[in-house]
Amino acid sequence: QDCKLTEGNTLHLVMRQTVTAPALSSLQTPGVCESPGACGLSNMGNTCYLNSTLQALSNTVALRRYYDEGHYKADISTSPDSMGGRLADGFANLLRSLWGGSYTVVSPGKLRELINEKWQQFAGYQQHDAQELLMFFLDGLHEDVNRKSGDKVGGAAKAVTEASEEGQVTSAAGSNGEMGDGGDGGDGSKIMDIFQFQVRSKITFNEIEEEPSLKYEPMVYLSLPVASAGSDLGSLDAGAQRVHLMDCLHHFSSHEELNQDDWAYCERTRRCERSSKKLDIWSAPECLIIH
Repeated sequence: QDCKLTEGNTLHLVMRQTVTAPALSSLQTPGVCESPGACGLSNMGNTCYLNSTLQALSNTVALRRYYDEGHYKADISTSPDSMGGRLADGFANLLRSLWGGSYTVVSPGKLRELINEKWQQFAGYQQHDAQELLMFFLDGLHEDVNRKSGDKVGGAAKAVTEASEEGQVTSAAGSNGEMGDGGDGGDGSKIMDIFQFQVRSKITFNEIEEEPSLKYEPMVYLSLPVASAGSDLGSLDAGAQRVHLMDCLHHFSSHEELNQDDWAYCERTRRCERSSKKLDIWSAPECLIIH
């Protein structure tokens, strides 16, 4: 039927670009990089979030050695949550291409296909959050080399960002404060060995002589508040108006008096009492992820 437009009508035009997977997988440029590992990743649509995440992991030395030298093969898991080592193999193959010295640009297309297979929300060519992808991808790498089925890195299967009430900390495994899935008991994975650490939460009562309440929680990344120039978060560079990382870390570990709605329960008085909270990084990881 003929479509007639009259004054006041709005016509919406939708344009879609179709990109075939084989073309994406072959976007590689032979050559020698100026320095080892200084190899680019081809962009496939709006996949900057993917490339930046993979480049960051590629330059995490302990992680790269684990995959590039093939140590991961002895840890491949057959748990239902794993991909049977396919994700680990895909990541290892990409690392070898990035650091092999034969290409100046390589395509992460094959690894991206595995990511899309496991997490369909990343399929397509839309923009996504790099931090969200990082947590899911680390969880997938963990499951592929998991020493015990059921452990989760960052709780990505439950929630990508399970922050504390202050929005400062993301837990890797519930709130019992135990490190059983990342310690020396044989559970966990090399991923946990590299990235997991502990944060101690200390609650003190301001007006009651009572022993502080201590809780230890395993984490895989640290979310820090970033102040705007002129705020009272920390000492800002007056000339450049920059916030220093150490200011954010000091603020994270600063003493905080809780609002009345957040007062802690006191076992002795059997009621919520005026209280304060302090967070400290209690055990350092081999590699600290800061968000």
